[in-house]
Amino acid sequence: MFAQMESLIVFANSDSMADAAARLRVSQSALSKRIRALEQQLGYPLLEHQGRRAVLTVPARQLLQDLEPLMAQMADVLRARTSPDKTRLGIALADAIMVSWGAVLMADLAREFPDISFDIHSHRTAVIVERLSRGRYQMGICTGNVSATDGLVVMPLVDEPMSIICGTGMEAQFVAWQRGATSLEVCCIEQKSAMWAFLAPHFDAWHLSPVATLESSVGVARLAAEGYCHALVPSGVANVIAPVQTQVRLQPGSVSFPVQGRLERPCSLVSRKTVINHPVYSRVYQYIQQRVAQLVLV
Repeated sequence: MFAQMESLIVFANSDSMADAAARLRVSQSALSKRIRALEQQLGYPLLEHQGRRAVLTVPARQLLQDLEPLMAQMADVLRARTSPDKTRLGIALADAIMVSWGAVLMADLAREFPDISFDIHSHRTAVIVERLSRGRYQMGICTGNVSATDGLVVMPLVDEPMSIICGTGMEAQFVAWQRGATSLEVCCIEQKSAMWAFLAPHFDAWHLSPVATLESSVGVARLAAEGYCHALVPSGVANVIAPVQTQVRLQPGSVSFPVQGRLERPCSLVSRKTVINHPVYSRVYQYIQQRVAQLVLV
């Protein structure tokens, strides 16, 4: 029955039956047989067809709400009893972290822990937290305010400074803003992102006026590099996209008008509780905590 339940969970988190079968490394026919066998044991249908597409029934979705946390706990137990020479770690990084200092961190982790097989992913923070809750990953490095739950622990890593990238060809407005003569119109991450809640309360103090938002900080930085706008982005993204002379970290002394402290975004490591207590994974966390501070606070 374990394989049948796993098959249903994988299907629920896949784009199609073919995608789920590929992830499980079985044929579509074998996957369908597993789900039908589970339906027979439960006594009700788990899938229905909408056109040519198979989707979960309402009872199946209700079943998964109870089933996924239990399966995640079972996976944690098995992982804790796994031989040290077969250690695997599923880790996901927020998109803007991955494209900046996160890639360096993962390369360093692979060198520091050669006996661990890292399964690396990149998503928005909300997706990472959801998949951690389901047990698909064991660790995540997220941005914004992530709340701990019964199954997850949240451990602060670093407050990453924010930077302004001067739009190419827009230096006059940028200099006027630094002198305090005018506010600066900027592009930044969208309002529904995990980072927005930390930025919005500080816009007035920094004389910033968001005029456009985008789903990606990297996209915002690229727009600035092409002269479309000025960009408000994490310093790691700014360092990857723009020359140092075109960016300013938002900290006292970077502008002529008075400000209090730096403008930053929090970054945290989120993990399943049973994972972080594992001796090997605990060492990974300790290394991440030390290395992230070195990579970000430079």
